[in-house]
Amino acid sequence: MLYNVLKRIASCLLALMFAGQLTFAEPRTGPAKQAAAIMEATGVKGGLIVHIGCGDGRLTAGLRANDRYVVHGLDSDAGNVEKAREYIKSLGVYGKISIDKLRSRSLPYADNLVNLIVAEDSGAVSIDELMRVLSPGGAAYIKKGRRWVKEVKPVPAEIDEWTHHLHDAGNNAVAKDTVVGPPRHLQWTAAPLWARSHGWTPSVSAMVSAKGRLFYICDETLTGVDGAVPDNWVLTARDAFSGVLLWKRAIDQWGSHSFSTMPDAGNKDTTGRFTMPPHVGKRIVAVGDTVYVTLGADAPVTAVDAATGQTRKVYPETAGADELLVVDGRLVVTLNQRDDDGRRSTKKYICGIDLKTGRLLWKKGTFTGIWATKAQDPSGRLELAAGDGHIFGLTEESLVSLSLDSGEILWKIDRPALAEHAVKDIGFAGVFEYRLAVLVYHDGVVLLAQPEPNAPHTYHTMPGTIYAFDAKSGKMMWNHPYGGWGHCTPPDVFVIDDLVWLHENVPAEFSKAWRNGVRAVNPAEVDYSIQALDLRTGSRRKRIATKDVFNAGHHHRCYRNKITERFLMASRRGVEFVDLESGENYVNHWVRSGCLLGNLPCNGLLYVAPHPCSCYIEAKLTGFNALSAQRQNPQKLPSHPFEKGPAYNKISNIKYQISNEESWPTYRHDGMRSGTTRATVSAKLDKLWTAKPSGRLSGVTAAEGKVLAADIDGHTVYAFDDDSGEGVWQYTAGGRVDSPPTVYKGMAIFGSADGWVYCLRMSDGTLIWRLRAAPEDRRVMAL
Repeated sequence: MLYNVLKRIASCLLALMFAGQLTFAEPRTGPAKQAAAIMEATGVKGGLIVHIGCGDGRLTAGLRANDRYVVHGLDSDAGNVEKAREYIKSLGVYGKISIDKLRSRSLPYADNLVNLIVAEDSGAVSIDELMRVLSPGGAAYIKKGRRWVKEVKPVPAEIDEWTHHLHDAGNNAVAKDTVVGPPRHLQWTAAPLWARSHGWTPSVSAMVSAKGRLFYICDETLTGVDGAVPDNWVLTARDAFSGVLLWKRAIDQWGSHSFSTMPDAGNKDTTGRFTMPPHVGKRIVAVGDTVYVTLGADAPVTAVDAATGQTRKVYPETAGADELLVVDGRLVVTLNQRDDDGRRSTKKYICGIDLKTGRLLWKKGTFTGIWATKAQDPSGRLELAAGDGHIFGLTEESLVSLSLDSGEILWKIDRPALAEHAVKDIGFAGVFEYRLAVLVYHDGVVLLAQPEPNAPHTYHTMPGTIYAFDAKSGKMMWNHPYGGWGHCTPPDVFVIDDLVWLHENVPAEFSKAWRNGVRAVNPAEVDYSIQALDLRTGSRRKRIATKDVFNAGHHHRCYRNKITERFLMASRRGVEFVDLESGENYVNHWVRSGCLLGNLPCNGLLYVAPHPCSCYIEAKLTGFNALSAQRQNPQKLPSHPFEKGPAYNKISNIKYQISNEESWPTYRHDGMRSGTTRATVSAKLDKLWTAKPSGRLSGVTAAEGKVLAADIDGHTVYAFDDDSGEGVWQYTAGGRVDSPPTVYKGMAIFGSADGWVYCLRMSDGTLIWRLRAAPEDRRVMAL
């Protein structure tokens, strides 16, 4: 019984947190210079480094060249582990650099997690095991005799990047990634745990990924707050596989105050989370080692070094930039204009910039942008898309094609008229659905999805028509009805090979719902589905039922769905996967992303941003998370999870102080976590003593004459004399310790993020026993 309880406790705590071969002569220098030589030889510019055979820890410490690295040392010798820990603690950097014992032939990490492995003594660890834990593009630097050998893990063709807001310059939000699947494992997790208020601007407004890095624009202000608390917007870069923070850059002018000027106006202008332009995510593009971004609402485009965050180039001709595309060595930008009185206008220019030189190649306009609401989106958008030497834009009146080389208008046609049944005054929070048209380019075809809201309708049964045009001539090829299921967001249009995937319009009998809305009278009878149309003819080629996904209460999440070549990732309640081959539905209500942006499937992982939602709160993930699909070969742990310490046979004779009502022996005092005590505390307090252990501290417990606390990031538990405050002992575990020990009959018991439950002798901190309670030793980054 005790074993099962402890196993469950530590399972919850578990979260730590080949192409080519080259050889190099061993540098005959000190550890710092040797570390620098290793970094230069491997070319790794940030992320998680693992040092196998760390010895005394001096080279391990040198491997953390700057704050873009987290280093974990392993050694099979317990004495070396203690020496290395003491040395790194003496430098005051324990936590960012930490040490643990290597206990088996398996490395204690998730697949594809580690960016660099430095193996001075890999022991019985095989090259296959090294490659398993290395991230795609990561390197293993292995010492063989007096020489070093570098092995680089190839980036598999089965995973994909996500360089633009809608995957690519064509606005086709389809990841060519066959590894992403229904989430089953945590790859990494980071702050913030929650977004700001559900009734305010969403905390993450843009996210892209390239070359193994993830970039996003996030408001790091207090969570759960409204506009009374100022914004704190930053452009953030993390390693896409390990989640290690690479750099941040502040953005002074962002958020609804800068874009819409009416962040919470109400009265059909804009309310709550619908406070930003629907295309704000198109202000960042990542290609290779460069991020192109507007570092402010009216700022020009800046080229930022993806590895360091340093500015490479500013393109002054792009002041007022709005939508960005990078295609064929060109930066294509729409430019916002202002009226004579300084107010924002829907008049826009389109310009082409040479990426390398920054030279303005051409500038055309003006074009009249379309807006979802004048308050939320005062400058409108052109739904800019590009491909095969063409640029396509959607204006208030027309669909237009320009030459990528010269900006010459190749053709211009009138937009199809709205159907007679379309209702133009339907909108929630001022977001008028009929203005949420979508433009997609793929393989010589331009697709325009135009919503045609009717009355009554629900936000997941709204009709519309999709039109296909020949990209060279602008001639209409076909049109077909579809259904939009998003909640105040543009409809979904996905093209895979020669199939156009859309939701199917679902007619239903409606009844009244909350806040003057409507809902299906019998939701279980609504035959929800997706359909695949032929790209060239518009004929329907396939239909897949999605009743398991969409026959749920409330409404669709407030963001667009995404898709890979294997799965539609719907967002009805959480993130639901629909297998495009078998038609199977996978429901995952426990995973959700932030409003308006949604999730990101790439790098073989699913990235979900912080949300403010309380529904499914007992099970739903919080924080910024990267999730992986089911692994093929789960790790098998040794069959001896219990270890005896030096004090194991000595605990029974210990004379301990009997706990009394004034003790505080466990987190929040007792097993009920009541946070109350019968102890008498004077209203007049005097400071008795002060102790200053390093790091970010947990809460405290106090019993048997001692006060206990944990340095969370330093993996260390401290004990202080409760009369004098003098340090009595300290103990370092193999991972984070986020809560103070429980004191019981001369023992201090706590769990660690390394997956073990520890029991120490209360008198001197000596290990009595420890129990591996986690089902496997699979560590991930928690930052």
